[in-house]
Amino acid sequence: MSSAPGASRARLLLAYFACFVFWGSTWAVVKVGLEDLPPLRFAGVRMMLAGLVLLPFSGLLRVRPDARTTGLLMGVGVLQIALPYGLLFIAQQWIPSSWSALLFSTYAVWLLLVGRLLLPDQPLSPRKLLSAGLGLAGIVALQYEHLHGMGLTGLVLAGCVLTLVATVSISLANVLVRRSLAHVPPPSPCACRR
Repeated sequence: MSSAPGASRARLLLAYFACFVFWGSTWAVVKVGLEDLPPLRFAGVRMMLAGLVLLPFSGLLRVRPDARTTGLLMGVGVLQIALPYGLLFIAQQWIPSSWSALLFSTYAVWLLLVGRLLLPDQPLSPRKLLSAGLGLAGIVALQYEHLHGMGLTGLVLAGCVLTLVATVSISLANVLVRRSLAHVPPPSPCACRR
C-alpha cells in the first residue's frame, strides 16, 4: 500500500515533465519546422494531427451537440486554434522564438481584460493584476538577453503584432467558452474506453 502514493507522485512528476518538454519546446520546434514548410501548411498539418490524436478523448464520437452548440464550438475552434496558430506560424518567420514566447505570455493579461469586458461579474482585482504582471515580468527576465539584441524592422513589427492578435484571439475564445458553452459537459474520463 505504501508504494501507491509513490507511484502516483511519480506519474504526476512525469506528467509535469512532459508538459514542460512539449509546451516549452513548441516555439523552437515551430521555428525549425518553418525552415522546410510554409507556415500555413505547417500549422494545418500540425493541428490536423493533434486533432486526430485527441478526437477519441473529446467525447464528440459519442455525443452529438445541437446545431447551435455545434456552431459555437466551430466558432470557438476558429478563434482558439485556426486563426491564432495560423498567425503565430506566419509571425515566427520574422521574429525569434523567444519573442514569440514572450509576446504569447501576455495571454494572462489579455484574458483578464477580455474577461472583464465580456463577463461583468469578473472584476479586475489587484491580486489578479499582480499575478499576471509577475508572470509577464518573469518571462521578460528569462528572455532579456534575446530581446536586447534584436532590431525592430517592419517584418519584426508585423510578427509582433500578429503574435499579439493571436494571443488576444485565444483569450477571447476562452472567455466565450465560459460565457456561452458552460452547458457543454466535459468528456467523461472513460469516454475513450467505450
